[in-house]
Amino acid sequence: MAHIVSITNQKGGVGKTTTHVLGTALSRAEKSVLFIDLDPQRNLSHTLKAYVERGSIYEVLAGTIPIGEAIQQTAQGDCLCASSMLSGADRSLDRTGKEYILKEALLTVGDNYDFILIDTPPALGILTVNALPPVMILSYLVRLMYFLCRALYNSTILSAPSENIVTRHCLSPVSSSCGSTRG
Repeated sequence: MAHIVSITNQKGGVGKTTTHVLGTALSRAEKSVLFIDLDPQRNLSHTLKAYVERGSIYEVLAGTIPIGEAIQQTAQGDCLCASSMLSGADRSLDRTGKEYILKEALLTVGDNYDFILIDTPPALGILTVNALPPVMILSYLVRLMYFLCRALYNSTILSAPSENIVTRHCLSPVSSSCGSTRG
């Protein structure tokens, strides 16, 4: 099974889509890579020049096509590209077990890749939730800024934020490392 890495943060603009740089480096090191773009903004798909031809990750999640039919080849590796339909995923993906759809789909192709890199949207909706169960490595990008620290603190991903040194330091009323002393 592939090493599955999910790049996530509920805040936008923290560099999640730079996933392609890591994937390109892995490809150049002769590792097989599958990029999965779960962000309706499609920035990773656009960067990889992957466009909806036969299907997208949305159709895979909706169960209308198998994952193998939606995978397309790019110069940097294979890609499950995003579509604008992902913006309605929280409403349209309403079946029981919806948080495991991606994990189940990856079982059929995971052995074909050394690495699977998942780019998530800046939200904690069903798309990001789907990116969590299959992962071996969760990369939660951090740039020490006040509102990013608030996102970390409020995130459901960190179960005990008071014990997390980055969050505790950033949210300390006497700290200025996040650009603000407001708590």
